Amino acid sequence: MADKVKVLADLSTLTKMCRSKSDGATLVIEEKEINNKIADLKAEIEEEKSTSAEDNYDTSAEMADRNIEIISKKIIQNLRSDLKIKNSEMDKLKVEEEEKSNDLNNTKRTRKSYEKYIASMQDRIANSTDQEVIERYNTLISNTEEKIKNVDRILTGLEEAYAEVQTKINAVSDDINVTELNISKKQEQLSEAQKNLESKDTYIDKTKADRTEKKVKELEEKVDKLTARLEEIHNDPKYLEAKIKDIIQEGEDAFDARDYLVKLLNKCSKVPYMNVDIDNALEEELLRATQARDAFANEIDSKTYDVMETVNPEQIRVEYLNTRIEKWNEELTALENKIASIDKDDEFDYENKTKTLDGLIDSLRQELVDYKKAYESEPESNLTQKATLKVALDEKQADLNAAIEIASKFRKDEAHDIADASHMIKVDVEELKEKIEKANNEIEEIKSRLMSKKSGMIDIGAQNRDREKLKELAKVVIDIKHRRTFEEKPIEIAKRLESELGLDLVNAAFNEAPASDPVVSEEPRGVKVVDEKVIETNKVETEEKPAEETPAEEPVPVVDVPTNDLAAELDNYIANLESPAA
Repeated sequence: MADKVKVLADLSTLTKMCRSKSDGATLVIEEKEINNKIADLKAEIEEEKSTSAEDNYDTSAEMADRNIEIISKKIIQNLRSDLKIKNSEMDKLKVEEEEKSNDLNNTKRTRKSYEKYIASMQDRIANSTDQEVIERYNTLISNTEEKIKNVDRILTGLEEAYAEVQTKINAVSDDINVTELNISKKQEQLSEAQKNLESKDTYIDKTKADRTEKKVKELEEKVDKLTARLEEIHNDPKYLEAKIKDIIQEGEDAFDARDYLVKLLNKCSKVPYMNVDIDNALEEELLRATQARDAFANEIDSKTYDVMETVNPEQIRVEYLNTRIEKWNEELTALENKIASIDKDDEFDYENKTKTLDGLIDSLRQELVDYKKAYESEPESNLTQKATLKVALDEKQADLNAAIEIASKFRKDEAHDIADASHMIKVDVEELKEKIEKANNEIEEIKSRLMSKKSGMIDIGAQNRDREKLKELAKVVIDIKHRRTFEEKPIEIAKRLESELGLDLVNAAFNEAPASDPVVSEEPRGVKVVDEKVIETNKVETEEKPAEETPAEEPVPVVDVPTNDLAAELDNYIANLESPAA
């Protein structure tokens, strides 16, 4: 039979290891209250859901929807027949519209390319002082303006023909839209009626159903909150201790306490340093941690945190700026050479290519006129010859369109190049000059600043980071001291409980425990030396055990903590940490 006194004492020790500040009896009472509340809420939810929907069913509304379904189907059928006729008429008009639109757009693109061509040359003239370049661009502008006049005459006739087709299309489109709108309205009525008929819920009082749904949702949210709190209670070491003690003290089967014990032992195994033996190695680890804390406190006390100490030397910036100025001057020379090449048309010979293309286009226009005359004069009765002429006419029109498009592309390319030259003068060249000027000014400012005394601004970010690091080092000391208050490790207590209670505890509790617990060794992990003091940089966060609970032991050498503001802040921080419950 198990020794209850020993078992209860071991349970108390395990709970202290976990540092819970709760009260076990209070948690058990709260658990019962929460379970009762959850049961009441679930019963209320079921009652709300069981409300009958048939008591609110509306038969007259169902009959009205059936009549709407029959009438809407007949009207929709007639409207769709009318729509089919109108769509056929629209298709013919669209073919005609596309033909006229293509002619009109091609001509407009030609005119637009001429305008951009002139604009680019005018802009370039405004930024040039070379008389030869100015005269060349003025001649090209005059020739292009004559071409625009001819294009405008062609555009007038094309726009009138296109507008006539558009008027017909708009009229038919209005008829189609009205018919489609009527179909849509009737379809909505039909769909709504059919949807209502498919679901019996449609004819139920929605207001009451919504109230019930809202009420159920509110009750379920309350259940979720209580369930979450219940989970917190079940994971609290004090609750686990209370449950285990109740089972043992009342003489119940010890197996009923197994799950609680396993969970409690598992929590203990995860407490920092709790799986480390109490020996000289742990004392050395404490000494190293204490030295690391105090050494770092001394180190940061000696820091001025002057932000200017972390700034890169000014000469590095000056060297960089001089290199950039050299590169910018090279880019400036390259830009000036490129602008001169565009102004003289040296690279692509746009002018000669444009003259050749203009001649070819004039010839194609005349050939197209001849083909149209031949096609129109051919009798309608001669179908074969008429069809052959139509094919030839379409091919000739395609050739003309292609030639016009090619000429437009050449004008666009040359206009783009000329605009580039203007942009380079107005923007790129000026930007480079501005960059060079700013860099030279910054160099002068740096030189002037080097002659004056640097300011003593405080680097707040670095100061806060050091404070956080000091707190982490202090927590490591607290963790180790907490471990020193217990003579045994959790696994040793587990083995004893396993023997006393006849339960399988060790395998169940510690096979799942993390293997990353701090390991005490002669050479601590993650350390660095600062001013001949070892500073630990890889520790975990917990609280310190009260001094009165620490068993008697050999005194541990401690480096004096500096008496400064930061040390005082550290003392206050440690004093405010939660202490483990007695």
